Amino acid sequence: SLKRTFGPQNYPLDFQKTHKKASPLSSIGHCYTGEIDLTQDKCYLSDNAENAVLLKGAIIDRYRIRESMSQGEILFLNSRQYLRENHGNRSEHHKHRRIVMQGITGVNERIRLKMTLADEGTFCANSVNYVVLRNSGIQPEYLLALLNSKLLNFVFAKASTNSNVNGYEVDNLPIVLTAGTQQEKLEKLAGRILAAKQRDAEADTSGLEREIDELVYALYGLTPEEKALVQAAAK
Repeated sequence: SLKRTFGPQNYPLDFQKTHKKASPLSSIGHCYTGEIDLTQDKCYLSDNAENAVLLKGAIIDRYRIRESMSQGEILFLNSRQYLRENHGNRSEHHKHRRIVMQGITGVNERIRLKMTLADEGTFCANSVNYVVLRNSGIQPEYLLALLNSKLLNFVFAKASTNSNVNGYEVDNLPIVLTAGTQQEKLEKLAGRILAAKQRDAEADTSGLEREIDELVYALYGLTPEEKALVQAAAK
């Protein structure tokens, strides 16, 4: 349960009030490991840019997909052959817009959750985790805003014990569902950041990200003291 996973024994925030209106992410979707195993599915990989885009963990950052990788090489997927020979549940996930994230981040990194959106037709290597939403009433931009916020990064860092961003840990993150103005504001802010990063990967979106953080603090009902604790941990 959320209380067990994110209770006072794990971090010094009183989330008992938040738990009453929050549900685990697993109630609206599921976090999977990338469908393309870089070893077992090597026969489908190539450097031919005319093939489908294949995302590796090292190319994903907050609100953007890098044009180059800090390690390894950019590869593409012969999707026609792959889909002809693979018919499992995950082989259908490329048809959806997905929240994608690095599958491994350093335990001591200031930001553990590094997520963005991937378009339909994009495939994910097993160094990537991704979220597929089941609830069509929730826009992925809304969930992305929450997951990239300082608060959810704080929660994740306190509960995670190693460098893996495990799917079950993401599935257990407390998600507050809202409607109307608050949801629309968060969706639009995340959309503006994504658009800015697409135009210029180095665009300064810190102001928009601060707006998201303030909305998230209010949504989760943090006290000024709790907010200060999260802010201090993010520095």
